[in-house]
Amino acid sequence: MSSSLFDHLKKSLSMTLTHLYPLAGRVKDVFTLSCNDDGAMFVEARAVGVDLSSVVGHPRMETLCRLLPCNPGEWPSEVNEYAVLAVQVTEFRCGGIAVGACLWHGIADASTAATFLQTWATISRDGDDSKIGGGFVVDCSGIFAPRSVDANQTVPWDGEAAREGQPVTKRFVFEGSKIATLRKKLATSSGGIITRIEALTALIWAAFIAASRERNRDLKLHLLVTAVNLRNRMVPPLPPNSIGSTLHIALAKLAAAEASVDECGLRVAESIRRVKDPLVRAVYGGGGAGAPPESLAEAMEKGSEKVGAEEGVGCLITTSWCRFPFYEADMGWGKPAWVANAAVGMNTVVFLDTADGEGVEAWAKLREEDMFRLEQNQDFATLVSLTQTV
Repeated sequence: MSSSLFDHLKKSLSMTLTHLYPLAGRVKDVFTLSCNDDGAMFVEARAVGVDLSSVVGHPRMETLCRLLPCNPGEWPSEVNEYAVLAVQVTEFRCGGIAVGACLWHGIADASTAATFLQTWATISRDGDDSKIGGGFVVDCSGIFAPRSVDANQTVPWDGEAAREGQPVTKRFVFEGSKIATLRKKLATSSGGIITRIEALTALIWAAFIAASRERNRDLKLHLLVTAVNLRNRMVPPLPPNSIGSTLHIALAKLAAAEASVDECGLRVAESIRRVKDPLVRAVYGGGGAGAPPESLAEAMEKGSEKVGAEEGVGCLITTSWCRFPFYEADMGWGKPAWVANAAVGMNTVVFLDTADGEGVEAWAKLREEDMFRLEQNQDFATLVSLTQTV
């Protein structure tokens, strides 16, 4: 890669940040951003002894993390010096290029990440920003009133799984035809419309509960935490390209003994459909208009009260990056060959589109014995097209 191409990407990134200016700021504290225009971090890198095809064909989490400018699992000791956005461009000996980005989750969700990459790609490809519209920065303070939040309750974490049992991350690929079959089955049993991500969530949740019950016979209640994009659920809708971490947590609860795929499908769909404009405004509205949102810690506590012991409650977290235009981000040398997410938390499943847009990749991080039992589950195994340890 010539230095002129690195310079071109730096210049186009700089132009991009004039439109998405909060991404050029610094994290003041855990929940405050300073729009000081200090800029993004840009790292130039070259991969030694590896081709891009091997990374795409045989992904390894440690390799993917080396394509990022920072460790997504670490929080810096000096928070006020933390860049909101960091980018790394890596050149491979085969001529391939990887673009890795880390964004502060306090202002950037999957939709924001897609907006940033698509905007940067358009400016890089066209050489100017004449085709860039507006609507990136929206004042949502009337809907999402500022309030004090306990940082320890914002990220769900299975402490027991972290202490006991080696975590394993795997990538499961589901073909579009198999997803369609599962959707049809669940739609018939529920009498309603089930999206492809709801269907896959139900499949994995049921299999995970079954695996957890084999390990823990005292498991009584299971929770599903799903991140829901609020942009198209507000009235009027927020601009689809607006930046921010505009999410709400949909919470589904199910007695572990009732964890069939059909029942999980019903609970998944119900929890997501409850996330509508009136609920959002009641929960997040200013002036004490509604109760504060239920944190996962509070939900776990309530759940454990029902079964008499916290050890009897399990949890799975899911988030979907599907249907965002990651594969449309053509920076001038063609659309991406593959899009991946190297930041997968414990007991978490992240869904991404396959390159053809028909199938879905599910990236799951579980304790080793749970992962083994998940893969042995017949309902799950018959629908998986490809499994890779990453």
